[in-house]
Amino acid sequence: MTQPTTTWRDHGNGLWTASQDLILGGVNLGCRMSVIRLANGSLLCVSPVRPTDDLLNQLNAIGSVEFIIGPNPVHHLFLPAFASKFPRAKILGVKALFKKHPTLPLNEATSTIVGNLDPSLEGVVVHLGHFEEVVLFHKPSQSLIVVDLVFHLKRVKGTWPRFALKLYGILDRFGPSFAIRWLARNRTEANRQLAPIKQWPFDRVIMAHGDVVETSGRELFIGAFTHWRAVPSPS
Repeated sequence: MTQPTTTWRDHGNGLWTASQDLILGGVNLGCRMSVIRLANGSLLCVSPVRPTDDLLNQLNAIGSVEFIIGPNPVHHLFLPAFASKFPRAKILGVKALFKKHPTLPLNEATSTIVGNLDPSLEGVVVHLGHFEEVVLFHKPSQSLIVVDLVFHLKRVKGTWPRFALKLYGILDRFGPSFAIRWLARNRTEANRQLAPIKQWPFDRVIMAHGDVVETSGRELFIGAFTHWRAVPSPS
């Protein structure tokens, strides 16, 4: 079977991303894993993608995987296969993943745990209704690392993909989807959950689906969640 192409990107300061195609319902949403070098030289992988030969070679070239994070209830499709390649790694996951993968040696990801993984990181687990997601701030690169909390899908081609993403509220925009907005309908509590993130001095925003925002990411993030709607993509 042909393995998917992995786009490997070095963001500097011990932060990399690995992106692959992910087609759901005829729409290529893409998927992205973030890789962080910790203070001891080992690696933390957030939201695993398919463990292709090319990806494994890239990871082995930069360090040893010590932590793997299943960051939310949706991003778990490739978690078992990826974890099987790194049997010594500690797997952290949100509560919902314990039922979905009862045979995996999961450890619960809490704000206390993800916030103390490494001196280079700050982290929280955001709870929006029944949805929860691990969110990290990588200090050396001033990068916010999220998964489905925001989307940033630009330059999408095709009538059906554009129509589907428009229905979802994320076509050519940066911010939360209609689904996230509905889950976070208790705005007072949702804003309380997001408050720590808004305080972090990040510039770049890395998400699972869409283009990485390289600059002014904090302003975009705060703008998107001030009125809880996706904002126009920066040019």
